Amino acid sequence: MRRIFTISLILLSFTAFAGAQKAVVPIVYLTTVETGGKAYINDGSLLGGIENGKYLDAKTTFARLKGGEKYSLFSFADGKKGVFSLGEVEKAGIMCPENFSLSPKLEVSADFAVGANTGWEVVARKPKEISSKNAKYKKAVAEILRLRGMAKSPAKVDSAYRVDLDGDGVDEVLLAASHYIADTGEGAKPGSYTFLMIQKTVGGKVRNLLVGGDFVKKTSGYFEGDYWLLGVADLNGDGKTEIFVHVAGYEENGLKVYELKSGKPTEIKALAYHCGL
Repeated sequence: MRRIFTISLILLSFTAFAGAQKAVVPIVYLTTVETGGKAYINDGSLLGGIENGKYLDAKTTFARLKGGEKYSLFSFADGKKGVFSLGEVEKAGIMCPENFSLSPKLEVSADFAVGANTGWEVVARKPKEISSKNAKYKKAVAEILRLRGMAKSPAKVDSAYRVDLDGDGVDEVLLAASHYIADTGEGAKPGSYTFLMIQKTVGGKVRNLLVGGDFVKKTSGYFEGDYWLLGVADLNGDGKTEIFVHVAGYEENGLKVYELKSGKPTEIKALAYHCGL
């Protein structure tokens, strides 16, 4: 069921500060395609925005856009890529009409961008991929399965990454895990799962924290498919990084954004995006 998408995340903004933020900072994620050995930002969808430290959903953000903004593009691996105009955000068409889209058609490879006149520093980081074969990681996945009532499912670690999420100088470990037992069509049999988790050291002890996922305990007509890590970035300048997770299911894809609150992964509901194909 795994479907590979090269997905970029875009943070768009046009702000001026005079004691308070004067304009909304829209957030959009983009798809990137490769043609003839060149990368192109093909299209994108409005994810939501930030206004005076508060996250806004896509509908609210769209209503507050002024148009004509220019944006600084970034990649998780390489930093700032330059300043570009990305065109206007518009209501989506027949496919996924509840969303808002744009079509910049830029010949550039980037993961996200920030408006050229922000009032804070946006920092992108690419987590370092490490070996997923560590027995401790398999044990951590098994613990999550046990807590979800699925102790009999085999613990399988797809990938592992290391990155400092909360700016305390200590790296966390992110683990992506999945196991799929096909039913019919897009369904999954009991015991199937897909999730992303964090191993975080607190007071010298390692805690296993679930970020998000799908756990099938009875025959399901729908399975979310795959949760995989896109990257991390500090979007609002608070020194802590948000976690960007791509979710791919049967004829659909989406993006979920998480932050650490009081040491626990919490989804930023306003920034969730989903589209059925």
